[in-house]
Amino acid sequence: MTIKTDTITLVNALKILSEEIESADGVANAVIFEAAERLDDMREALEWLVADTKQIALTWRSWINASEILDDDKYITVTHEN
Repeated sequence: MTIKTDTITLVNALKILSEEIESADGVANAVIFEAAERLDDMREALEWLVADTKQIALTWRSWINASEILDDDKYITVTHEN
C-alpha cells in the first residue's frame, strides 16, 4: 500500500523542486512550478465544490422535511369576509 502525501505538502515540495532543480534553459523548473500551481488550483476548486455540494444537500434536506410537514391535505385555509 502506497502512503499518499497530502496535497498541500506535495504542492509545496514541487515548488521547492522547481527552484532547486538545475536546468540549463529553465523549462523543467517552469513545468514543475506550473504543475504545482495547477494542482493547488484543482485542490481549491475541489474544496469549494465539496462545500457547495454539502450546502445544496442541506438545503434539499430542509425542503424535503418542510414538504413532509406542510402536506397539502393539512393546510387550513382562512378567508376573510368583508
